[in-house]
Amino acid sequence: MCVLHVSSKTTSFAAFLENSQFPAYKKHEKGEVNKIRYKPVTYQDYGFSSVVSKGEWDDLAGQISDAHTFLQKYGQELRSVISTHEDIDIQLDFPYSCRLNEHILMHSDYLPPEFLKLAGELGIGITLSHYYPSVD
Repeated sequence: MCVLHVSSKTTSFAAFLENSQFPAYKKHEKGEVNKIRYKPVTYQDYGFSSVVSKGEWDDLAGQISDAHTFLQKYGQELRSVISTHEDIDIQLDFPYSCRLNEHILMHSDYLPPEFLKLAGELGIGITLSHYYPSVD
């Protein structure tokens, strides 16, 4: 499940989220306390997150395709929020499962240039979160 994370140390996203149709599932304000974790943490920034792909962790190519479509659909809104926030960090986080085992000693994944170009033009970083495979 690919997620877009947007944060700023200086400016809230509350007005943007209230006045747009941007699909944020989570948001926070600087100084709020995150009580979901085992130990409460005070946010040091403003931010929000959006689900970009519901693709499985073993389908990185599908997640990347969904992310490309998401950026095409919401690119103008992202450009708008970027233009109103001086200190902004935007990342697409792709979780995926390790395929290595005693028979597979190497794996690689491909990020298409069209996707990388669009993400780069928007100033969006890519995080590849590599997880050990679940044991079923």
